[in-house]
Amino acid sequence: MIETLVRDIEQVVRSGGLLQRGRVLQRLSTLFTERAAELLEEQVEVFDAAMLPLARAVDAAARVILADDLADVRNAPRAVVRDLAFDPDIAVARPVLQRSPRLDEADLVTVSESRGQEHLRAVAQRPTLGERVTDVLVARGDRQTVHVVAANAGAHFSGAAYTALGERARGDAVLRAMLVTRVAPRGQPAVSASGLAGGSAAGLAAGLRRDQTLPRATDADEQRIDDLFRAGDLDKALAEVARLAAVPPTFARRAYDATDHDPLLFLLRSIRLGFGTLKLFLRAKPGPVRRPEEWSGIQTAFQALSVTTAQRVVRLSAQSGGEPEGRGPSGSAR
Repeated sequence: MIETLVRDIEQVVRSGGLLQRGRVLQRLSTLFTERAAELLEEQVEVFDAAMLPLARAVDAAARVILADDLADVRNAPRAVVRDLAFDPDIAVARPVLQRSPRLDEADLVTVSESRGQEHLRAVAQRPTLGERVTDVLVARGDRQTVHVVAANAGAHFSGAAYTALGERARGDAVLRAMLVTRVAPRGQPAVSASGLAGGSAAGLAAGLRRDQTLPRATDADEQRIDDLFRAGDLDKALAEVARLAAVPPTFARRAYDATDHDPLLFLLRSIRLGFGTLKLFLRAKPGPVRRPEEWSGIQTAFQALSVTTAQRVVRLSAQSGGEPEGRGPSGSAR
């Protein structure tokens, strides 16, 4: 069967249309994945040589399907996987960048050095990341990318990268909260928790690592809060937020009145309210209109922040009488 497919491939690459090429590639991919577990590396190389020219001769939609089919295969054709990983179209590259074990550290470093932020974020979501890769992600990553890699429990950081993260965290409350809950690399001081809740760094760092959970807010809870807010009853809406978060109403009011959005972001995230509710509250606050890219950054930060971390920060902040997070630069809308 493989001989027949090889002849088909040679003919299709020369003169076949996109639809025909896609069908042959799908046949070959299916044949490979069905037999992958029993194939020797030399046999995989035969598939690699047959699939690569065809994979380069199909449209993006076919390459997306191929990438998803191969991403979790332990012995997937290496050259094909690398070709997919370097595709400028993130829809093609994402599955293998996030999941494929066939990409080695050198591949990941090269992609991270040469591609844009969406590729970097896909790499940052891999189950494990070595220091060579995270060095590049931290050096080249924008705020969103850095949040993703800092939130990755399987990411390992060199002393230099961890120090760089600490420097960036000075103006990024969400990143700072993430780093406080991580173990610092050997020989590196932990990122200070001062400013998170007004307490000592050592005490807060220990407290942030204790398990503290709150009941999950229901859809009905969120709808009630949204309805109260839209009806113009801000105090009652914030009182509902405070009740769910088990904090005083004055604490919720201070979070809402803060010049930066982080205190409110932490508070709402801690009780699992959606980004739509956060956006509803933030849009009503006085200040300049946020640009679409600013909303995108806030949403990314909201999603990157774990509920557990948000809950710990809120608990400690409430105990200290502060806000859910230290404020950024006055009036900033990061």
